[in-house]
Amino acid sequence: GPAADIAINVTQVGGNLTINALPASKATISLSAPDGQVITNSNVDTIGGLAFSAQSLNVNRPISTQQGDITLTGSSVTIGSNVSAGTTGIGNLVVNATGGDVRLTSAAVARAPGDAIILKATGNIDSQSRLEAVNLDLTAGGTIGALTQTDTVTAKAGRSITLSDQDAIRLTKVTTTGDGSITVNAGGLLEAVSVSTAGTGDIALTTSAVGLLARDLSTANGSIRLRAQGGDITVIGTVTVGDTGATPTQDFVLNADTGNIIMRRTATVNVADQLSVSAPLGRVLTPGTVDGVTVTNAGSGYVTAPTVTLSSGSGAVVTPTVGDGKVTFIKITSGGSGYVTAPTVVFANTGTGGSGAVATAQVTGGVVTGITITNGGIGYTTAPTI
Repeated sequence: GPAADIAINVTQVGGNLTINALPASKATISLSAPDGQVITNSNVDTIGGLAFSAQSLNVNRPISTQQGDITLTGSSVTIGSNVSAGTTGIGNLVVNATGGDVRLTSAAVARAPGDAIILKATGNIDSQSRLEAVNLDLTAGGTIGALTQTDTVTAKAGRSITLSDQDAIRLTKVTTTGDGSITVNAGGLLEAVSVSTAGTGDIALTTSAVGLLARDLSTANGSIRLRAQGGDITVIGTVTVGDTGATPTQDFVLNADTGNIIMRRTATVNVADQLSVSAPLGRVLTPGTVDGVTVTNAGSGYVTAPTVTLSSGSGAVVTPTVGDGKVTFIKITSGGSGYVTAPTVVFANTGTGGSGAVATAQVTGGVVTGITITNGGIGYTTAPTI
């Protein structure tokens, strides 16, 4: 018949609580064994909420709710089978280890497809299974390591945090309160809204596709490394690389394997040691104006102020070729060095008899590597200079 609309509460005083079968209910089912284990000998699928509480909780049979929360509580909690909250509606999965670790084995799948997974541990969180939810909230006194399939992540750990998502992920607030690094790998767009380390530890964010968007990143004593194997790296917020050493060694490193590195006008970057950027197949774009220069070595012996030159590349030498009154080819004899954006190609047409030639330059690794003629012009009797 239809599921009952009644709550079921079972508490075992002393020892284990063994359940061979449970009826489905539209209300919450609560099973508790404060001095032992909750043991289920069959799968549990109910409509309303489900709560398991034990001294040391081990979930070894599938449990699920259709439209309710699942709450699992113990001094330590191990999940070795599938756990699904809200399979046909809304439901959170809440796991709380009050004295130890939360552990999910590779045989398990934890799902809250319409809502959130919330994991809390006084010790570590170790999820070898993928956490599938709209939102993911992780809090641990020790380390956090998790495979995820979620839209947004909030995480706070006493030590290191390691996350891996096969798709896009948004890091709303990910932070460590002690020594430990933050490492995140994504298979889609990686958006870092707020990521920080409070002790000694690096931040390393990597995406394999679409790109990486960095808003606010900070370390107290560690480097920040961003890598996009596909797509652009865009910095639009404040990045602070801290260093507590007497001699700074912490860097800000950006690598865009196939795309561009873009610093928006809203970006502010403070680096203890070196800023390193690499976009071998793209461009480094830094719109804005220079509003300050920091003197790192004052030198000596100056009686008058020297001239300061801000260089954005130099040394490129090219030679055009003319045929049938048009510029037909441009040979690069020297690619120069130090270019962060492609230089403008300007033709000196005086005395050539022609006009209208237009070309664009390509830069790779700070060197001019190509010139593309977009309009050969007309009337050239001799080659113009560039």
